[in-house]
Parts: sequence; structure tokens; C-alpha cells
Amino acid sequence: MGWIFSLLVMLKLLSLSKSNPDSQERIQELETRVHKLEEIVEQLESTFVQRYGLIKRCPVPVIEHGFAQCNNEKDLKPKTRCRVVCNAGYIATPGRDESRCMEGGEWSYELKCEVPVVVISGGEINDGSGDSSVEVIDLERRKKCNVDIPDMTSQRTFHNLLYHPDGPEILACNGLNSTGPATCDKLDLSETNPSWAPHSNPHQGSSLDEAKQMFHSRDPYQSTAYFDRNPHKKYGRFAAESVTINNKPVIIGGMVNKGDSHEVTNTARSFDGRDWFGTKSGTKRAFFCIVKLQEGLLVDIGGFGSRQHVLKTVSSRTCGAREYVSPVERREFQDIPLPLSGHGCTVLPDSYDIIVAGGSRDERDNSQSGSYIYSWE
Repeated sequence: MGWIFSLLVMLKLLSLSKSNPDSQERIQELETRVHKLEEIVEQLESTFVQRYGLIKRCPVPVIEHGFAQCNNEKDLKPKTRCRVVCNAGYIATPGRDESRCMEGGEWSYELKCEVPVVVISGGEINDGSGDSSVEVIDLERRKKCNVDIPDMTSQRTFHNLLYHPDGPEILACNGLNSTGPATCDKLDLSETNPSWAPHSNPHQGSSLDEAKQMFHSRDPYQSTAYFDRNPHKKYGRFAAESVTINNKPVIIGGMVNKGDSHEVTNTARSFDGRDWFGTKSGTKRAFFCIVKLQEGLLVDIGGFGSRQHVLKTVSSRTCGAREYVSPVERREFQDIPLPLSGHGCTVLPDSYDIIVAGGSRDERDNSQSGSYIYSWE
């Protein structure tokens, strides 16, 4: 606004200097008045706040490769909380995933998204045996991300590797070679020289869940109606999918390893930073893949089903307490062209298009080299 006044004054000064040789004092007077006027304009907003009790709102956060999701989208007044939702291919920068509108209309932090490093662990190697090594790949080739992560304390295949931002820590959970209860190990990323340490049994519930289960097991009239949220405490799990939703690590589906038998499950486990909680997730699937759209929708693709059939169905479901926004929506998906098991899928960067690659069509099939793309629009 100040530059408009300055321009008008300059035009006026030019006209005065041409018509009046004694206009120097007048020019200086006008310059002083313009300076005072600019000061008034700059202080106008704070004057309204102080004298009339107006509330200074925060501007809508602008985030490269993401957007802000606020608890009051229409009125960003002080104490409003906003969290970042990063596009596919990006994660929230640690410490920059949440911000609050402060008094004075400024945000406590700038919300940011960044390209994550890729961490690869375990799996089957040349002779089909398990592996415990860990690799870190930085697709951006940043010097600060040139790090080494120590090997896991045990070999894991068909396991889950999860990032827990609130730790911050990496969790390595489950695996085919687990003969007893499922386990998770953690790598505390806040340590200078982190090392793997035991973390939890993801099938074990909270102490409150355990108390409820014990109470209902002793009451024959209530035990039949009680839903046990932790039915697999003694067993392992493998070939499950995992994802971090709203900063919470979640393990979904897979095979429950009971030693002599393996059963496909539709149970899911969610870690809240202290305890694991159980729920059901829909269709029973193992060796399948999941993509997360924003922080509110999951899409399950293919997998090995409960009747020992390889699936080609695709389904979506809401997850967590955060809503998704347009263009993301819950919809009916057409099946993938062929049944697939053991495949991979992801969302293409800065879009909602889903790519599915690899996998096999049945238990005796070789891995496929083809891929499919689902266009969201």
C-alpha cells in the first residue's frame, strides 16, 4: 500500500518542480508527510487490534509438496492448530509437522515436507535364508543423510519396518522366522550412536485390555459376547502390511503363525506410543499391499486370501481420526487385471495415482515383471 502513496507523491513533486522554482521546501514538507503516512499505514493493523479489540488471524499456511489440515479451517484465530499433510513421496520434516497460531497472527513453526530416506532391512537373500542387514538409500544424495544403521539383532523375513515419528524411532516387527510370540525391536533415532533394542510384542494389548479379558473370561454369561482385541498374544505374524497413520505405526493383515498352521487374518495392530491396540480391518489378506492417501484413507490391493486364493480385489477404507479432502474420496475400485500376491504398490509423487508392480498369480507362479497404474482423476 505504501508504494502507491509514494508514487502519487513523486508524480506531484515532478509537476511542482517544473512549475515552481521555489518548491524545494514544499517537496521536503511533502516527503515528511508521506513518511508519517506510511508509518500510520504500517501501524494501522496493530492499532485496530489494540483500540477496537479486533483479533489478528494467521494466514493460511502454504506448504511445498503438501497442505495444512487445521482444527478450524474457516477461522485461523490464535490457538488454532494445524498439521501438515504431505503429498505422496514426502514426509513431514521432524519438528515441523504441527504448528499453532500465536497471538499476533504468526505461526509457531513453519510446516514443511521433505523427501525421506529409504531404509531396507532383512528379507531373503541369495540362498533363501533370512538376513539382518540394514541399508539406507538417499535419493536426494544429501550429505547429512549419509548415515549407517547397524544390523538388526535377528534375521527377519516377510517382516514389517515402521517409522514412528513421535520417538523418533524405527520399529522392526514380526517375521516368518518367529517361532514364538511376535516381537518388535526399536532403533532410537534420537541417540548419537543408536543400536537396536527390544521394544514390544505387537500382539500384546494394554493392561486395561488384559484386565477386561480376564474379567470376561471368568464370567460365563459375558465371555461369549466379549470381543477379544488381542487374540494372537502367543503367536507370530508375517506377510502383513504396515503404514504410519497420523504418526501412529499400524500393522494390518498378514499370516498368523501358530507353529503347525498359518492363518490369514484381517486383524490390525496400532501403536499409540505406549501400548498396542487391536481392531479388524475388513477382508482377510496376506502378501498384499496398501497405499495411504493423505492421512485418512487406505487402499488394499490384491494379496493371498482366506481360502488360499490369490485376490485381485481392491478396497478402500477410512483410517484414524483425520479426514481426507478433495480430490481424495472413498470410492469403489475396479479389480486389478490379474490376481497378484507378493507385489508392491505406491502412490506416484505429488499425485494420487497408484502404481502396482511385480507379484505372482498363484503359489507356483514366477514373479511378474509387469506393472499397472490406477489414475485417480
